[in-house]
Amino acid sequence: MGILGDANPEEETAAVSKPKALDMLVPQAGFFCQICSLFYADEPSMINHCRTALHRHNME
Repeated sequence: MGILGDANPEEETAAVSKPKALDMLVPQAGFFCQICSLFYADEPSMINHCRTALHRHNME
């Protein structure tokens, strides 16, 4: 019987490196503002963002 925390490092690495719930990830496309480093999922949100004071301030 081993001591707690005395696991094989290779086994720990293998357990951590196995991806889980990959079926819960969905590829998405949208708009990324390179000025503000913000992502918008749809065009109306992107257009509204371009009207904000934050975006205008970051353009200066």
